[in-house]
Amino acid sequence: MMRPYEHQKGELSVKAITSLVLALIAIILFPTTALAHTELEHTFPADKEVVSKSLKEIRLTFEGNLEALSTLTIVDEAGKQIEPTSIDASGKELTATLGDELTNGDYKVNWKIAGTDGHVLEGHYLFTVDLPTAEKSETVLLPLATGNLGTMPSESKIKSTSEEVADADQNKLILLGLGVLILISNMVVFARKRRNV
Repeated sequence: MMRPYEHQKGELSVKAITSLVLALIAIILFPTTALAHTELEHTFPADKEVVSKSLKEIRLTFEGNLEALSTLTIVDEAGKQIEPTSIDASGKELTATLGDELTNGDYKVNWKIAGTDGHVLEGHYLFTVDLPTAEKSETVLLPLATGNLGTMPSESKIKSTSEEVADADQNKLILLGLGVLILISNMVVFARKRRNV
């Protein structure tokens, strides 16, 4: 027959073993959960980067896969939100496709993601757009009646062309005047010869 003391000692052993097993399970599962936690690896454009070319998309890459609910917003230096044409969370990447070209200035990207581990993370980073300004051209592009683009000379070229046309017209008048004088003088000479005959 088992003594009461021995019975309690047996119960404690089972509780101790159960606690030990649960502790081992927790230790084994904890690193997996920690490793599954999704952190931001890198961005395009990079944090605090100065972009000097036209930007078509903003791309964030994370350590783990993302859920479809992940999103981002883009805010300019005046606090105005820029709406991307689309935002796609695929694999480890969150990509925003831009419709309009970003103008020069500072921008803030606010992101909020849900990892496959269930954790929701959010953060932000900054970048600057500094596109070179276009130089003034000698020609101005204007749409023609057909809808195509054609080139139109600058104002200085139009002036020089109109002056050339005016000079050409003046030369024609001088030549016409000389022609008329020669014709009249020939007629006078011809009339005198006729009288003399």
